[in-house]
Amino acid sequence: MSNPEADDSWSTAQLVEYLAALMEQPAEAQARRTAVERALGSLDAEVGVLFGPDIVTPTVVGLSAADERLRPLLAYGSTHEGCSLIAVPGLGRCSVAVVALDIGAEATRFLLVRLREDEFRADDMLILHGMAWVLDLVLQQQRLVAALNERQRLLEQVSRVERAIASRMPLPEVLETITKGASSLLGSDLSTMHLVHDGELSVASMSAASEDHFSADRALRLAESVAAAVFQTDALTRMDEPSTDLDVGVAMGAPVRENDRVVGSLVVVSARHKQPFISSHEQSLLTFADQVSLALSDARLSAIAEEAFHDPLTGLATRSHFLERLERALRPGSRAHVLFLDLDQFKKVNDEMGHAAGDDLLRQVGRRLRTSVHESGCLARFGGDEFALLLENVSDASADRAGRRMLSALERPFVLRSRRVTVGVSIGIASGEYPMVASDLLHKADIAMYEAKQSGGGRISSFRNSRESIVEASG
Repeated sequence: MSNPEADDSWSTAQLVEYLAALMEQPAEAQARRTAVERALGSLDAEVGVLFGPDIVTPTVVGLSAADERLRPLLAYGSTHEGCSLIAVPGLGRCSVAVVALDIGAEATRFLLVRLREDEFRADDMLILHGMAWVLDLVLQQQRLVAALNERQRLLEQVSRVERAIASRMPLPEVLETITKGASSLLGSDLSTMHLVHDGELSVASMSAASEDHFSADRALRLAESVAAAVFQTDALTRMDEPSTDLDVGVAMGAPVRENDRVVGSLVVVSARHKQPFISSHEQSLLTFADQVSLALSDARLSAIAEEAFHDPLTGLATRSHFLERLERALRPGSRAHVLFLDLDQFKKVNDEMGHAAGDDLLRQVGRRLRTSVHESGCLARFGGDEFALLLENVSDASADRAGRRMLSALERPFVLRSRRVTVGVSIGIASGEYPMVASDLLHKADIAMYEAKQSGGGRISSFRNSRESIVEASG
């Protein structure tokens, strides 16, 4: 006959050790897994699961989370408590113990399985209830700490935005601060700020966590879809199921307002883990978007939104706006040409005459390019001395003519500080249509431009998809 006092002392010591092990874990996910592993060892079980509405992905030990045999166990555990013998397809008759961490149908549940007909005893259940109680205390504490940390991160990101505006930072840099802040706050792979421009919702700024442009193309399409839904409903919108056609993850967007009127959307996309955002993320994004709205309203958002889509130095479209236009041009039924330009002697001008002269040169280049392009398209400054022209639904011959006009316009000398300066330009042309993605078409245009530059500059090179080769044409 067992000694009740000895059993009680043993179980108490076990729970104290259990608490210490959980408190050592740095985050909730690790604490949950440690809790399940320790429970399996203490109660001689083979499978353990911790699941519930507030746990996005159940913590599973002893089986794969994708194992079909897990489904009947979760179904049973969702509606039962206590211990019993049940038949599980693929596992046979098992002894199952279920306890809830709290009261109510929405409570997190702790489920243990012995893969044999060895029922859990009353003292086993007492220990399991004690473990559930300890785990609940630890998880509450960790969630409180996580909420405080998230609140602190939110305040830090809002402060960065407010400082950027107070210091009269150019609007494109303010918007970049916002999108980078959203990515940092929520750990997303892509964040975008969409604003109304010419009656349409367009990308004003975006920040990506990696240089994987192929994935970023697809994530941007998902962001555009969510941004449109946010704008139409004036409410937070979530897409919690991974988009199979785009092969990206999940997304969430919140409205950006000016004077109680929706003028844009702030969207985050998580592509790496493809897990839904949780309620705390939702509240953080809403709060951040509200603070952004307040901060930007001081800068007269509607009046200066135009600036977000135009390079402040040349007045041409920004890289972000160009990429969005290119994404639209590569939809079904449309064809796009990209002409990618790089000045040949810009670095020499910068080094010999200084950055002010370099900026003046870029402004003059922008004006000449603008007057040389007759076709309706999107002319953008990509950054530094790189420019790009997007032409939609034109022939190869029309794209070639546009390139030759730009080449000719930039061959003429420029006047900088009373000096005549010749720089020249190398131009690469590539064309594509759906299902090609923007990054692939840009890459081909860049290859063609590099070939033109390697051949001496001052010329056009076309990337011909049909032959996968470079065809050169000098000016």
